[in-house]
Amino acid sequence: MGRKARLMLGAKVHKIRVWLLTDVTRKVSHRNSQITYTENTEYVSFCVSDLCPSVRNLLCPSVRNNTCPGTASHLKSTTFAHQFTIRPFMQIKATAVSNLTDARYFAAQNVAFLGFILEENHPDYLQPAQMKAMREWVEGPAIVGEFFDSSFDLVREALDFFQLDAVEVPADPGRSNWHVLDGLQVLARCTANTPEAVENLARQLPIKIAFFVVDCTAADLLAAPEAWAALCAEFPVLLHTDADAQQLLLIRDQVRPAGFSVRGGDEEQVGVKSFDEIDALFEVLEQE
Repeated sequence: MGRKARLMLGAKVHKIRVWLLTDVTRKVSHRNSQITYTENTEYVSFCVSDLCPSVRNLLCPSVRNNTCPGTASHLKSTTFAHQFTIRPFMQIKATAVSNLTDARYFAAQNVAFLGFILEENHPDYLQPAQMKAMREWVEGPAIVGEFFDSSFDLVREALDFFQLDAVEVPADPGRSNWHVLDGLQVLARCTANTPEAVENLARQLPIKIAFFVVDCTAADLLAAPEAWAALCAEFPVLLHTDADAQQLLLIRDQVRPAGFSVRGGDEEQVGVKSFDEIDALFEVLEQE
């Protein structure tokens, strides 16, 4: 999705569209201009010469005219470090993608993850041929294989076969061979109605988890937003919830998760479906 960042240069505030590439590298796009920059806690370095004039004009004069303190020449380009204030990024995962229409829609919305169910006995199982065909049509989001009862050895094989970027598995601390997934980008899925239950699971898993995908009702989240916020401050949580637009805004601002998990749905016919409900969700998440 078009996650908006707040860019402060001098006393001016400008909105630009930001896509998360990795934890430390982001791409900024405006019209026909693209730049890449890396971010630490306070500063972002970027190459002004890569900007088209319309974007360059957004910058304060000291940056635009190459007079900002700390500038440095590098390969005929000027790289600047300037202090930014960036609004927290909402990581969006599209889950159980089962058709090309959904895949292309979510990719166009610049979601962080596209999830495909690769569990053979699951009703939404995606055949390997379909999976490979969809991958050829979309680019940008990380591709996640979603599994339920498969052994971790099979999950690892599927990751190599489908060239997955990540895998999602149940957050089951009772399984004995988590080491098979060690070193991979792993999303752990759990259903819980209290933050304490999620924390208990999270602390028992023996490997690093990229995100915890937590299925929880809006009522439970809003019943104890401070407790959920404390959980989300400690663990990277993607919430999958039944919240309506107003509740979603409250959850975003009060619980402050790393992001949300969303699901498309069935096509009305091949290539035809309505995304009005999901569009509304993205619009809510982009609100100030």
